[in-house]
Amino acid sequence: MKKSTLGAIILFSFTLFVIFLWFFIKPFFDEQSMRSSSDAAHDAVNIRIGGDNYIGYWFINSHEMRKIAAKKGIRINYTDDGGIYEERLRKFADQEYMV
Repeated sequence: MKKSTLGAIILFSFTLFVIFLWFFIKPFFDEQSMRSSSDAAHDAVNIRIGGDNYIGYWFINSHEMRKIAAKKGIRINYTDDGGIYEERLRKFADQEYMV
């Protein structure tokens, strides 16, 4: 294999790696930037939610939902409790989670 072909393959692979890395890291930086620049940072309402990996909870923990809620001064803290319902109900009763 020619050195130029090998160099092109390495460059292409590195570029793909950087793109995928940026794709996974960018939401974290966006959320940090949004929280630090929000005018409602001190007056935020904290909503604590318990759930598991059931598909019905996907919208609560999505990046878009957190972004929309942060604009309205709401911080969503989602805890994946692994489906331990007895513990989840106890936390609801103790008001560790909000309904």
